[in-house]
Amino acid sequence: MFVYIYYFSYYYSMEINSQSEASFGDELSLTKQELEEFRKLPKEEQERQKDEKLLELQRLNDKLDEAMQEAIKTGHLDEAIKLKEQLEKEVNDLKEKVEMSEMSEQPELKFEWSKEITPDPEITSAETAITKLENDGFVISDNAKDLLNKVNWSEKLKSSYEVVSLSVSNLFNDEISHTFGEIKIKAQELGLDLIPQALVPTIRLNSYDNSNVDEWIAMALKESIINQDHDPRIFQCYRSSWDSPWLKELNGHDDNEWAPHYQFFFVR
Repeated sequence: MFVYIYYFSYYYSMEINSQSEASFGDELSLTKQELEEFRKLPKEEQERQKDEKLLELQRLNDKLDEAMQEAIKTGHLDEAIKLKEQLEKEVNDLKEKVEMSEMSEQPELKFEWSKEITPDPEITSAETAITKLENDGFVISDNAKDLLNKVNWSEKLKSSYEVVSLSVSNLFNDEISHTFGEIKIKAQELGLDLIPQALVPTIRLNSYDNSNVDEWIAMALKESIINQDHDPRIFQCYRSSWDSPWLKELNGHDDNEWAPHYQFFFVR
């Protein structure tokens, strides 16, 4: 969208960076309140403000170019440092506004299911997970048991999560297949998080609803688990109208494609 180039020697570039680094930080970015106010503006006003910001960047870039040339001649870097910091602030502000504008254009996500859950304190290992699930009437495939034995049980979990499920179609707002890698990236772009491995048993315990006996929902793990055949795998919550609720496993390769109707669990 824009380019700003420093027309000065390597020596002065390093000198300015070293002198301004300490003073340039997070305080130069827009506040959450400012971003929220920008998000609420009409699309036309957002575009107008972004266009104004681009013109301001061009003006500052021209001034910075002049200051750099003067610094090379005189060795006085104060003005160049000041302009560099101001330009970096404007670049950050524009970047945040562009990202906010793009987010506001995203269609509202349509969750098939959502529920607030608390990680089960009794589940701290594969053994306790298997015991808890089986005692509650869930069937675990042998392959899924193998994965549970490879879960990172030491990972620190949050006190609670909102678990949501949505289809690939609703995630991308289209009707085509997408790879697992694309699904994970898109979900995070839309503010969803991937599932910690140690949270899987708690999700399985909470996801079954007697009013909806058909479920084939994959878990979008933060990190796929490598099975005994050295293949990445993920967990699946499975149940049909004639069967018990299962915990199974599925292909976890990033290049594996998933049909539009297929659902995934995420957290937020």
